[in-house]
Amino acid sequence: MITAILILAILTAVLWLAFKCTGLCLSILLWVFIKLPIAMFLWSLGLVFCCTILLIPIGIAMFRMGGNILFA
Repeated sequence: MITAILILAILTAVLWLAFKCTGLCLSILLWVFIKLPIAMFLWSLGLVFCCTILLIPIGIAMFRMGGNILFA
């Protein structure tokens, strides 16, 4: 009986660890393949907008938006 309880406890710990590792991997993949390209695009667009005098406020907003997407 004690053996069965220990086996179930070990199985529970292993499944919990697998669940946490899966969530970590999905979070990393989301950051690398979705958030980072969008932020890089917004930063490059902000850089282009900052090159013209009339569009500097829009360029600054693009830089902020890229930072918010990446670090939020």
